[in-house]
Amino acid sequence: MIKNNIIIINKKDLPLACPKEKNLQGIHPRIFLNTSQPVCKYCSTTYIIK
Repeated sequence: MIKNNIIIINKKDLPLACPKEKNLQGIHPRIFLNTSQPVCKYCSTTYIIK
């Protein structure tokens, strides 16, 4: 089951990559996201940029 998480980030956290933490890279390949409200295609995490 995939859980849809929502993570709020600041502009200072850009560029954005998922997974955000380097120690979580075993979950799925690290990808860079570049839209105003990106959603990871692997884990369905939604990032909201404030």
